[in-house]
Amino acid sequence: GFSALCLTVYAAASKVGGGRVKIDAMDMQGCLRLPSAPLFVFQYFYQGISLGAMTLILTADSAHAVALGVLSVLICIAVPCYVFASVTAGVPSAARYRVDGATAHPVLIFWLGEGEWVSVSRSMDWINRWKAMVKPWRQRLVWFMLVEFAASFAVSALQAVRVEGHYQCGHVKMAMAAVFLGMLLLEIALHPHARMRDVSADFITLGLQTCAMVFLALSYYDTARREAAGDRRADPHDHWGPGAAAQLLQVVVVVLLVKLALDLTAEVYVVCIGKRRAALQEAMYRESEAPPPPPCVPRLPSPPPPALALHEPRW
Repeated sequence: GFSALCLTVYAAASKVGGGRVKIDAMDMQGCLRLPSAPLFVFQYFYQGISLGAMTLILTADSAHAVALGVLSVLICIAVPCYVFASVTAGVPSAARYRVDGATAHPVLIFWLGEGEWVSVSRSMDWINRWKAMVKPWRQRLVWFMLVEFAASFAVSALQAVRVEGHYQCGHVKMAMAAVFLGMLLLEIALHPHARMRDVSADFITLGLQTCAMVFLALSYYDTARREAAGDRRADPHDHWGPGAAAQLLQVVVVVLLVKLALDLTAEVYVVCIGKRRAALQEAMYRESEAPPPPPCVPRLPSPPPPALALHEPRW
């Protein structure tokens, strides 16, 4: 509805010299980055939304709060499924990852990646509408976004679980460590990211988060053991685990800040300085608009030469 309203306003304001700019709803959605921009915000707040929803379901006493939590959980499940269905339907028919053969320096490949996501057709700027969802991934592994959504939801659900006693706290931390470790092993096996800087950042952050959760679990288990032995002053913070986990998580924050800086500088370079994305997009347009080659007509075998008449001698 919002894109239709913008389309109406644009069409009314673009009458210059009696002409009307030809633009349709898909073009307007591309100009407005719909639904890419809202989905980017949704993805950024996804873990917080899912955590709040699961907390309402598991801890709220009011029926209205539980109903709100259930509705939020349904949204957290439905939106990733919708994105997954839309993206897999559009790749590679409407968008493709095009490799830039001119970018050969290892630093540039690490920083920018080997290529860019481009739309196949001018009439439907698919990338502008879905770029936030497909940009980090390789073309054949674009479905990995659903795995990332599922891992975030699993971590949120574990954080919202009610626990009683230090043993249960340790079990929850170990389950979170298993989620992070599973994601790390999947990324090592599949390499789903299109840019090496994302691969490196995920390897570091997932590995450190796994170790941090294991350290916290060990501190809870040790506290529970001391309590069972009769130590009433047992406290998890007396263990070395929370301090080590805090230091590891601080490193995770630093790595994510460095990754954010690399993302911003790479985007500025690609759009404003390097012009690589525009060049690759135009090459894709020319390729898709080129006339198809003429059909190959099979050559029929030539007829055999006529048989020579044999003349008998006249003597």
